[in-house]
Amino acid sequence: MRLSLVALASMPVLVAPLASTDSYRDADLPQSGYLPNHYLNPNVAGSSSFKNLWTFTSPVPREQWLAKPLVYTPNGQSELVITASEMNIVRVFDSKTGNVLKTRTLQPPFSAADSNCGDIPDWIGVTGTPIIDPNTDIMYLFSKGYKDGTTSGTSNGVYKMYAIRIPTLEDVAGFPVLIDGMNADNDPARYFVGGVALQRPSLTELNGHIVAAFGSHCGRWNYTGYILSVSKTPGVGPVSMWATEAAPGAPKPQPLDLATETGGKAGIWQSGMGLPTIGNNVFFVSGNGQGHANGNVPASGRLPMSTLDECIVRMELSAAGKFSLIDYFQPYDYIGLDAGDRDVGSSGLAVLDPSVFKGAGVNRIGVTAGKKGRTYVVNADNLGGFRQAPDGGDGVLQTIELGNSLYGGFGSYPAEGGYIYASSIGNSLVAYKLGFDSKGAPQFSLAGKSAWVSAGRVGVGQITVTSDNGKPGTGI
Repeated sequence: MRLSLVALASMPVLVAPLASTDSYRDADLPQSGYLPNHYLNPNVAGSSSFKNLWTFTSPVPREQWLAKPLVYTPNGQSELVITASEMNIVRVFDSKTGNVLKTRTLQPPFSAADSNCGDIPDWIGVTGTPIIDPNTDIMYLFSKGYKDGTTSGTSNGVYKMYAIRIPTLEDVAGFPVLIDGMNADNDPARYFVGGVALQRPSLTELNGHIVAAFGSHCGRWNYTGYILSVSKTPGVGPVSMWATEAAPGAPKPQPLDLATETGGKAGIWQSGMGLPTIGNNVFFVSGNGQGHANGNVPASGRLPMSTLDECIVRMELSAAGKFSLIDYFQPYDYIGLDAGDRDVGSSGLAVLDPSVFKGAGVNRIGVTAGKKGRTYVVNADNLGGFRQAPDGGDGVLQTIELGNSLYGGFGSYPAEGGYIYASSIGNSLVAYKLGFDSKGAPQFSLAGKSAWVSAGRVGVGQITVTSDNGKPGTGI
């Protein structure tokens, strides 16, 4: 597989700590889908200066990348591009020339044959996008491989979190740390088995901890989704893990055989989109599950709930790195979504710029849509619980039908009145403009759609909008 870098040929490569155009994590903290820091506008993007600078072709057969590349400028050095592949190979490139400055293989990768799933062919290594701490030049990433002394077998699969220095790629003392065997805070009978897990969403950092979320391979195996915190302090390791399916609502009895697919499920995968991080809160969206604790009885999202399938979830992470469930939204038809493989969690939650996207009684808006193609526009401060509308339906701000599945997530543009964008598979790119109902509550209406139609298959990806530092008319 080849990697290509498209950039302004005339743009200088800055030599300063954390250049303003660096991407040391996946998108912004709220995952808003808007990144205005790349000095782009339609004229620049259409000029001859905006072109491919270099292409890298892997010398390793069948190597591929699902983790996004990071762009980073260490203190006193030039700008770098850092990649991590499914073969657990990390490379550091000179961003201007494409020269490979450093290469390291973290550990032998996990064989896709042991996943019983064809979504990721050949090898599984680093799948979720890493994150760099710009204060220390340390990159954190999760790598899948095998227990020491083994080279195959699903039950031998493990996950480790690495902390490596940029640009040398040397391990930080006390790392990597093993995740396997960690017990869930909300159900200690459930524990992490790396062989059946997949760390797909991009990483985030909060209160001195790296936060990662896990699903599985094709929804197979005996598993449940997890959100996990690992301390950045050497020697501490994993601190907290919350299971999306837990007692008392999860399927009973809990199976012990890895091949028995009744462990609860509700994985967190989001097609790789990151976890919105606001204050001490982390949000995620879950997929198909088997526990139906709510049944068909309305429930507040502020009350404890043990089966978080097909949910938008807000967690709090304490200063000590411990998770608490704060709020959730679950669609009224979640049982049917589970049965029909219509994951809400095929896309992540985009939390929009609160200075623009707000209205009467709503200070912060979140938006997501899943495989069913139904968009949920939610109050990010009060997600909506279960069947909390007056008619027993969804207690959300608005639903919008996209017409097909969304993988990845929404983009947004907070200028010129406020817009959100989506590209479901086999459909046009659509734009919705922010407006308000008669009571001043925010409502979106269709503003337009593209003549271009996306591919009629999975893989359209997450939309990102940029501009020339927010200047009107420069949004792309």
